[in-house]
Amino acid sequence: MLAEKIMELRKSRGWSQEELAEKLDVSRQSVSKWESGASTPEPDKIVAISEIFGVSTDYLLKNADAWQDASHTAQAEAEAEEKQGAEEELPEMRMQECDDYLETVKKSSASIALGVSLCILSPLMLILLGGLADISGMPAEGLAGAIGLGTMFLLIGVAVALFIPAGMRLSHYEYLEKTPFRLSPSTEGALREDDKEDEKRGTTMITVGVVLCVFSILPLLLVGCIFPERELLLVLCVCLLLLVASIGVHLLVRAGCMRGAYQRLLQTGDYSKENKKGAYKVVEDLYWAIVVGAYLVISFLTHAWHLTWIIWPVAAVLSALIPLLAGNLKNR
Repeated sequence: MLAEKIMELRKSRGWSQEELAEKLDVSRQSVSKWESGASTPEPDKIVAISEIFGVSTDYLLKNADAWQDASHTAQAEAEAEEKQGAEEELPEMRMQECDDYLETVKKSSASIALGVSLCILSPLMLILLGGLADISGMPAEGLAGAIGLGTMFLLIGVAVALFIPAGMRLSHYEYLEKTPFRLSPSTEGALREDDKEDEKRGTTMITVGVVLCVFSILPLLLVGCIFPERELLLVLCVCLLLLVASIGVHLLVRAGCMRGAYQRLLQTGDYSKENKKGAYKVVEDLYWAIVVGAYLVISFLTHAWHLTWIIWPVAAVLSALIPLLAGNLKNR
C-alpha cells in the first residue's frame, strides 16, 4: 500500500512526519493522513515523494517490490562478480592431482587400518597362551608370557612401520587441509559423482564396522552367562572378541579416511575454505597421539586388553568433536 511505503521510506531516513511535511511543503496532518490511509497525496506530491526518496512512482503506486528487487539483484550481481574474482586468484587443483591424491589416500588408509587392527590384535597371543597355561597348570607359564609379550611388541612394531610411511605419503598433501584452491566445473562435477558412489560404499562399511564392534562382545557375554566355569571357552571368546573388533575398526578407519579425502577435495564440512586456518590439523594430530598413548598405558596397567580395544571405536566417534575444538582455538 502507498501509505505503508511512505511510512517505511520516511522511517528509513530517520525523519519525523513534521520533517517530511516541511520538505513537501504540506502540513504534518497531511503526512499523518497519508500514512494512515485516510487520504491520498496529490499527483504532484507523489512525484515529489519519489524524487526525495529516490524511488520511482511505479514503486509507490504499483509494484511494492520492484525497487527492492532491482536493488537486491544489483547487490547479488556485485557479490557474484567479487566472488568470481576471488576464485580466479586461487590456484587450480587439476583432475590428475585429485586422482593421485585419492589413490594415495586409498593405499595409505589400507595401511593405517591394518596397523590399527594389529594394535587391537597384539595382545591376542598373550591372552591365549596365558589362559591356556593357567588352565592346564603348566609350569611353562613364564615361557607363555614371554612368547605372548614378544608377539604383542612385534605386532605393535609392524603397526608403527605401517603408520610412518602412510603418514609420510599423506604429508605431501597437507596443503589441501590448509590452503584454499579452486576446481574447474568439469573436475568438481566428476568428483561429486565419485563422492556419491564412495558415500554409498562408506555407509555400508561404517554400518558393518559398527555392528561388528557392538556384537563382538556378545559371544563372551553368552558364554559367561551359560558356561561360567568353562575357562577355555572364555579365553577363546576373548580372542574372538579382539578378532571381530579388529575387523570392525578396520572398516571404520578405511571408510573414514576416504570420506575425509573427498571432503578435502570438495572443500566441504571440516575442510571448507572458511575453516582452512591450520588449527584443525594441529588438534587432530595431538588428539590421535593422545589416543595411542592412552590405549597403550591403560592396557599395560590394567592388562585388560580384551576391554581396552573399545578405546579405538570410541575415539573415532569422539573425533567428530575435533572441528569444534579447533574452531575455538582459531577464534581465540
